[in-house]
Amino acid sequence: MKSNNTLSLKIKELFSADLRSLAILRIGISVLVIFDIIFRFSDLAAFYSDEGVLPRSIHIDQYDSWYASLYMINGLPLFQVILFLLTIFFAMLLLIGYRTRIMTIILWFLMVSLHARNPMILTGGDTLLHLILFWGIFLPLGTCYSVDSLLNPKNQQSSQYILSLGTFALFMQIVFVYLFTAICKISPEWLSDGSAIYYALHIDQYVTHVGLFIRQFPQLMKLLTRLVYGFEILGPVLLFTPIFTGPVRTLTIAGFFCLQLGFGSCLSVGIFPFSTSVAMLAFLPSWFWDRVLPPFLSVKSVASFFEALRSYFTNFVRKTSLFKQNSQSSTLNTSWFCNVLVVSFFIITLMWNVQSVGDSKFQMPEWIKRVSYLAGIEQGWIMFGPKFLKEDFWYVYPGTLKNGQRVDLFKGGGRVNWEKPKPLLSTMYKNHRWRTYIRNVWVSGNKFYPFYGQYLCRSWNKKHKNNKSLASIEFYYVRENTLPDNKVEKPVIGLMYKHVCY
Repeated sequence: MKSNNTLSLKIKELFSADLRSLAILRIGISVLVIFDIIFRFSDLAAFYSDEGVLPRSIHIDQYDSWYASLYMINGLPLFQVILFLLTIFFAMLLLIGYRTRIMTIILWFLMVSLHARNPMILTGGDTLLHLILFWGIFLPLGTCYSVDSLLNPKNQQSSQYILSLGTFALFMQIVFVYLFTAICKISPEWLSDGSAIYYALHIDQYVTHVGLFIRQFPQLMKLLTRLVYGFEILGPVLLFTPIFTGPVRTLTIAGFFCLQLGFGSCLSVGIFPFSTSVAMLAFLPSWFWDRVLPPFLSVKSVASFFEALRSYFTNFVRKTSLFKQNSQSSTLNTSWFCNVLVVSFFIITLMWNVQSVGDSKFQMPEWIKRVSYLAGIEQGWIMFGPKFLKEDFWYVYPGTLKNGQRVDLFKGGGRVNWEKPKPLLSTMYKNHRWRTYIRNVWVSGNKFYPFYGQYLCRSWNKKHKNNKSLASIEFYYVRENTLPDNKVEKPVIGLMYKHVCY
């Protein structure tokens, strides 16, 4: 009987989430959404309006109708601005924990709508962002550090943690990111010869100055390869260790933070390091809050700052009539209906990940895929697998003006030059979303080049008139295979598409 009780307590410890950790997760994801939207403003017309690279009529032709998006209602840039501002507004309400569950649902729907509007620019970080929001719908994210908790002190929970199907699903979702990434990386490059980091840091489309520095040290790159792969396998196991769970889990989370810091400093991979780091906050154990954090908060200056901040926030909330009239209670209880939904969507999530494995013969039914598109839970974590490690690309877009002059549209109208850009190829792109879009256009064959070409024509001809307007564009790629021992192969030039402006 005692052993059964001990086992039950251990399961609770391993799969329950501390309410304070869920609160920090809520704050982290809200901040990430706000900054993500702010950075998207510079490409609002290009990526989300009918003036851009993917007008709504083309989206309807090319994508499944179950990619539901509010952004499809209207194609004007002004409408997209309104949706962007609404997303920031609801993210701020989620940040302070006001009517938390409702705000989580609204923000999840807005982010799924945003991502469904232009799948060509999405990365794994975007997918994980709205997945966290999705699973957050089934969790009490507003029980701590929130307006809801301040306005409903009688609803404060006696327990400091929650064990539910929702916490299990969220934990396993985060584990799947690393587990299936590691499975898809099974190859000599990651295992026997340890050359994967060498090849990854030679993908000049992504490498940063830090990555350039590290690739001067062959033995260090071999060591890093084995450390990265080993930690991606071992890390998820350590998160659920039954021995010294609190300390081991805390150190493992710190290890994942360092891993993502390394990725983000060496390779320009968008918001993925931030999304995964924020997701890891859900794992912070009670041991961290009760044993590690108090000594830091006991420092007089730090304690005074947080006490003043707490007092100001509390007074502001309780004096604001809007909050008083619309308070929302927080509860740890979940209905049977929610549990059925969690189990159903978790099974679909597992199916997506099993299907993503390279040699898997499993294929999901189409109707399940469509439900996934609607909920925004489709996923696959194939990052820096062996198939993508050994080739690099840059692009040359010679455009012919009506006066016969040739300019490179990829460089904004500079002279046509086929040499590899220096010092960093990654600086050729305005940002990581343009890099993702341009690569996906190339991967898709000629399907999207007519629309990309017409966008470039419109953009150029708005600023250049008469005989300096653009008549046609040729889209070339220059491929360079990465060889061992820093050897260089002669680049291969390929024509992708010829476009005539109209």
